[in-house]
Amino acid sequence: MGYNELKFELSIAICERKLKQLEASVNRLAVMHQNYPHLIDVKMEYGLSLLEDQQHTKAIKIFEQIHEPGYVIEAWKSLSRLFFEIGNLYIATEYAQKVHSIDQSPAWNIWLGYLYVQNDEPEKGLELFLAAKEIDATFPTLDLNIALTYQLMGNKEQQTKYFQLAMENDPDTMAQFMKDNRDYIYKNLDNPLFNNE
Repeated sequence: MGYNELKFELSIAICERKLKQLEASVNRLAVMHQNYPHLIDVKMEYGLSLLEDQQHTKAIKIFEQIHEPGYVIEAWKSLSRLFFEIGNLYIATEYAQKVHSIDQSPAWNIWLGYLYVQNDEPEKGLELFLAAKEIDATFPTLDLNIALTYQLMGNKEQQTKYFQLAMENDPDTMAQFMKDNRDYIYKNLDNPLFNNE
């Protein structure tokens, strides 16, 4: 297969993944990866298609083979997500820390912060959420994550403040949160944010 044919096949596989034709994408990329195991673009796309197709074990093996600059951070991001999805918070956090050592964007501050909160380290999580807020005060889900973390820490005043900010800055996320978490709302009816009295 020539270079142009290979690029064309890779483009088809990417389109198939984006169109959720995952079996076709995985099969196409499996053949490409078998024939061209040294091509990083093929390896990366194969891993992403496996991830989308919920083939976690195979995806982990592919992503763990990626060490090339420019690609390794994307592999770490995918590995963090994969290990979180299979319930291994410790390894998910390790990969997120590697990403965070290079990328302190609000998205990665929030992801690593969320993992810390899930690992029962809310203080570390809150520190990262607040760092993300300094970068982008209106980043989606940020105020809600801060409010929920303050709740875990027992700080009702800050919890209420950040729920209010979430309602102002991110009403769509709050509406979805309130729809999905009715039990939480009922337990917090004494909070003026959740009642109309």
